[in-house]
Amino acid sequence: MTDFLIIGAGIIGLLTARELIKRGATVTLIDKGAVGQEASWAGGGIISPLYPWRYSDAITQLAARSQRLYPELAQALQNETGIDIELIRSGMIMLDSHDKIPALAWAKTHQVTLDYLSSHAIAGLQTDLGIAAEALWMPEVMQVRNPRLLQALALSLKQNKVDIIEHQAVKQLYREGTRITHVATLDQTLTADNIIITAGAWSSELLGELAPEIKITPVRGQMLLFNAPEHKLTKMVLYRNHYLIPRRDDLIIAGSSLEYQSGFNKIPTLEALNELSVSAYTLFPDLRNATLIAQWAGLRPYATNGEPAMGLIAPYDNLYINAGHFRNGLVLAPGAVERFCEHYPIL
Repeated sequence: MTDFLIIGAGIIGLLTARELIKRGATVTLIDKGAVGQEASWAGGGIISPLYPWRYSDAITQLAARSQRLYPELAQALQNETGIDIELIRSGMIMLDSHDKIPALAWAKTHQVTLDYLSSHAIAGLQTDLGIAAEALWMPEVMQVRNPRLLQALALSLKQNKVDIIEHQAVKQLYREGTRITHVATLDQTLTADNIIITAGAWSSELLGELAPEIKITPVRGQMLLFNAPEHKLTKMVLYRNHYLIPRRDDLIIAGSSLEYQSGFNKIPTLEALNELSVSAYTLFPDLRNATLIAQWAGLRPYATNGEPAMGLIAPYDNLYINAGHFRNGLVLAPGAVERFCEHYPIL
């Protein structure tokens, strides 16, 4: 019997396992697919909510904590695994400046560096943009190479003898009174003192009638990847919910669509290809000369009440959840996991 069974091996599940073993617990991690291959892998890796002033204070506080934790996490993972997760402070230019007043007020309240700059000043920060406009500039915003982050976390956990079970979908959670007694897959039965649901968009489906009040639904987001060896894009750029992210190795990510009625369908579409490519070429016209090398989709976990589900699920004694972070799983993960683990009475 293990102390914790974590169901879902995305960024939240991986970091939860990491935090629990640091506290002396034994952990088993299980996923219906390969480790870190769903929303955590599919995202862009911007370590800030898009338009952060539009979120609640609770999300702002979790994001700020995560932003402070990421540099230490990046260094620790490189020391442990040799993998550079490419945490880069590239800053973000937001060409939507119509709500500059609430943005500046939010930044002042939360002591965040955010400037409103003229089009001339923006052109000095980043050349060759396709939109010449006044903009908001957040120089401290970081990005991470999220597939490498997930790879490093998985390797670190394996080095620390965490039992990771891949390609095993959980079919049912069994209860007796207020406790979950065991978890069944097609091939095996698993027991643990505590069960933690970190299954992202699949969390509500997994819980079913055990917790019908928790409603987390999938929202498809699609992305494009360009190979642009001659590009001069050095800053992340955001406009009307679409963004560009320059990587170190001549790649530029363009994202993302926001599709609420797609269910669990992850098949990329021609409509999203057209939407994202038009946006990318508008933001940075040099991409017309680049090679489009990939399109993919992921399913964001959308909590219908607008806030992630975190903590003990009533009326159970040993069933917990940390899911529903929507577009901000990578952003919030270190802070959300730290806070989540601090609330365990048994640790």
